[in-house]
Amino acid sequence: MQNEIGRLRRKFREGRAALFVPDARSAPCGDLLEAHTELVDAIVEEIYKVSCRYADRERPRAEHAGLAIVATGGYGRRELSPFSDIDIAFIPSEEEDPWVEAAVHMAFRLVMDVFLSFREVRVGYSYRPVSEVSTWDLGTKTALLDARHLCGESFLSEGLCFQLRQNLSPLDLVLEAQRDEPDGKAREMSLYSVEPNLKEGPGALRDLHRGRWIYKLLLPEEGEDLMESLLRRGFLRRAQFDAVAAATEWFWRARNWLHLVTGKRSDVLMNNYQDRIARELGEVSTQEWLSTHYAHAETLAAFRDSAVRRALQGPLRLGGVRLENGSLRLDTEAPTPGASIRLFHMSQRYSLPIALDEVAALEERRAEAVAVTEPASEESWALLNILSERRDVARTLRALSRFGLLDRFIPEFSEMMRFVPPDQAHRYTVGEHSLKIIEHLEELRRGGDPAGQRFSELLGQCAHFDVLCLAALLHDAGKLVRASPGHSELSAAVVGESAARLELAPDKRELLDLLVRLHLFLVRTSRLQDLKAPGVIANVAEKFPSVDALRHLYVFTYVDTRAVAEKSWTSMDYRDVEELYQKVQTHLGGASEGAPAGTREDRIGQIRRRLAAGDRPFDEAAVRQHCDAMPASYILNTPLDEIALHIDLLSRLESESIVLDIYNRPGDDYSELTVCTYDEPQPGLLAKITGVVYGCAADIHKAQAFTMERERPVVLDTLWLRSAGMPLSEVRARRIRASLKEVLSGARNVEQFLRGAGKHPPSAIPLESVDLRNDLSEEHTVVHVIARDLQGLLYLMTRALSRSGFHIHTAKVATWTGRAENNFYVTTLTGGQIPDEELPQWQEHLTRVFRGQTEE
Repeated sequence: MQNEIGRLRRKFREGRAALFVPDARSAPCGDLLEAHTELVDAIVEEIYKVSCRYADRERPRAEHAGLAIVATGGYGRRELSPFSDIDIAFIPSEEEDPWVEAAVHMAFRLVMDVFLSFREVRVGYSYRPVSEVSTWDLGTKTALLDARHLCGESFLSEGLCFQLRQNLSPLDLVLEAQRDEPDGKAREMSLYSVEPNLKEGPGALRDLHRGRWIYKLLLPEEGEDLMESLLRRGFLRRAQFDAVAAATEWFWRARNWLHLVTGKRSDVLMNNYQDRIARELGEVSTQEWLSTHYAHAETLAAFRDSAVRRALQGPLRLGGVRLENGSLRLDTEAPTPGASIRLFHMSQRYSLPIALDEVAALEERRAEAVAVTEPASEESWALLNILSERRDVARTLRALSRFGLLDRFIPEFSEMMRFVPPDQAHRYTVGEHSLKIIEHLEELRRGGDPAGQRFSELLGQCAHFDVLCLAALLHDAGKLVRASPGHSELSAAVVGESAARLELAPDKRELLDLLVRLHLFLVRTSRLQDLKAPGVIANVAEKFPSVDALRHLYVFTYVDTRAVAEKSWTSMDYRDVEELYQKVQTHLGGASEGAPAGTREDRIGQIRRRLAAGDRPFDEAAVRQHCDAMPASYILNTPLDEIALHIDLLSRLESESIVLDIYNRPGDDYSELTVCTYDEPQPGLLAKITGVVYGCAADIHKAQAFTMERERPVVLDTLWLRSAGMPLSEVRARRIRASLKEVLSGARNVEQFLRGAGKHPPSAIPLESVDLRNDLSEEHTVVHVIARDLQGLLYLMTRALSRSGFHIHTAKVATWTGRAENNFYVTTLTGGQIPDEELPQWQEHLTRVFRGQTEE
């Protein structure tokens, strides 16, 4: 065997040496490329024979066992430049046949031993069973379009070519020709680049190949040369034919020259080679040579464009759909149950219009389309393909909805398009909101949402874009029955029916059910629950089978909230939901970004050291005193800049007694109000603060209260405020500061201030329910209150709770469909939770107080 390998290596080396002599750099190129191809053909044929003899000795050969080897790429086109890749593919008659496997293994070994002994030569190889053609990606199918039979069973090579034609449309190649490369290189390259790429650049050899591939699929398979066939059929005029031939030879010669001069595969004609190539190949100036080069590039680009135009004009059949005169229509000769939906899929994929008479026919059949309750498998497959395309998903779904075709998969979707949700925060109907979500998903995928860069990154890690789209269509279906947060369960009930109609795989069904059932869960949790409580994070994590499911829901939460109305997603939402996501991700075992490592005590120590050594270094004793006075949850969950601010405010307290800070963080759409003052003997400080904010016409979205146990207790309260959906203006901020100092100093009580501000809060709250729980926090009782929303509601609630003898530590606020839903984390006067056995009587008491049925 080693002798055989040595002989083939010598044959290859000596053959290349004879071909690539110095004079070859300027010789006509067609014959040289053909001769190089024939040299490699002869060696591959010998490798095949040796491999078959070896397999005959090792394994009995079954009657139908066989193997073919084909050349692909430039080797398949007989355009094998000196250092081009030698690409071959093995085509087996049967997979897992012992004789075939033995022959392939030996052939692979010989290919490696013979060709890869030369450093400058690279070999590409693949194993391509004909039965798998339909599963290959577009790049693989395209590469095999140039397959040329080398040796073995020719019927296998013929079967491959036949199946490729069955599974590849000229329009797929049009799409490939028009699509930018993912890394953006195609956008950077130009036909008129001063350092032209001779293979991949616009107007280069790749455009010649693309034009040939498209024409090859447009024409019936014939024995004659493709270009001669185009000339005979009138697709090319004689002048065009001659110009393409001349341009092809020009590029072959230039690329061949560059390979031989550099001694390696080189495709970019750098500046430092241009004087030399002009002198050796044209005996002209560099400018004259480049001018001629660009003219030939224009010819090849025009050839590619002519093929694209010819394909887009038709006629073509696309599995129940026909392209004719540039428009799509149903193929009446081969109607199928899913043809109408496939019509829209083809329009989406290739950006082709649907014929006007076809549109009119679809409108006439709308009632018939809506009435179908059991779509055919072909229809389901077509819809899933629409959801999986890289563009125009929302636009195509709008068209399907217009003609009643979405109702076949999502019951009453047409009614959803017309259904106005009672929640006045919604700008769109239920159906339009669903389609807006998909538009936002596509915007994230394109990277077209500067504010959503974080979610673009996360979406790139989500494997199920199609399931996110389905969740968008289904998540609010339950609103047709009940428009409230409870609609999530009703919507989830629709998922099973729709998933069955679409024949979704089990893993996708599970993810779809989770997205629909929990589509409000993350934002509700972040708005209503104390994320500093470990039990909250554990309870949230129990809902998710994996970090991947959590990631999908996080992205969906963003696009769903953003699609409600302009500015419905706030920077406050992002801050809170991101915190929740990071903590749940860590709990599930994923890597959370930016979290200090080590035990809880280690992390607290790290934070203390970072504070003491920060941009505004504090005395280490002051840092330690502050951290010791605050709960561990505060240290672990409060941003360092906020802790630094709090230490600074505390240092001013002795001289000022009431220290206030209102900060508009750059890029945020809310203001942070921090109040640092001495605590009062009786509860009610937070009620005074919320009353002043209400009187100054600002909205409170969250409040956090801390009490530091000192000789004279100190409160450190933070409220997140907005006014008309924006951060506080300087004028309003000054008014809040002045009014707070007046009320907190006792110069004026809050009731007097509100009357002076023209505010007359009602005595009763339009209450729906009150619920008290001890299981949501280890330290606090959570008072969950739902009421109809009105101005000053938070003030009324905090006042009622304070007058009932409760210290409020955190207030979380959320508004849904005109209903306010608030969570208050409270303790009794003694500093603990309400005893479990007393919860019912306190619930009854607070219900009466909130409704104004008893004196507060």
